[in-house]
Amino acid sequence: MKNFDIFLVILMNFILGSSYAVGALGMGYFTPFFLYALRFFVSGFFSIYLIKFPKKDIWLIFFSSIFTTFSFLGLSLGIKNIDSSTSSIIIRFDVIFTIILSFFFFKEKITLKTIISSILCLLGLFIIKGGISVTNYKYFLILIGVSI
Repeated sequence: MKNFDIFLVILMNFILGSSYAVGALGMGYFTPFFLYALRFFVSGFFSIYLIKFPKKDIWLIFFSSIFTTFSFLGLSLGIKNIDSSTSSIIIRFDVIFTIILSFFFFKEKITLKTIISSILCLLGLFIIKGGISVTNYKYFLILIGVSI
């Protein structure tokens, strides 16, 4: 890869990673849908430069983008009603759910280290859940659903 390509990859990851903080700040000025559309446009713009457009998988890309849109709409609801730091931690439980789902669907082997770290992460989820008010509990559940 050229240095410029490496720069674009780092920039794209920075844009995607900073979306929680920027999204929480931008919710007061723009709609959540606009913010995430802008996020996907910018990251897609850089992605098109780096890879060729896969015409044969266009329907898979279309349905995946529909699910991703609903996922980020749920995320924006969570960020708007629960503070962004807690929302970003809850959303990162997608790794735990990926481990669990890959075990059942792809017969992945799970090591003892993975089991212990997953239990610690789920313990952290229950600790975080205790700090969320009952009125925002439905947004907590939306974020858990989004992470799955």
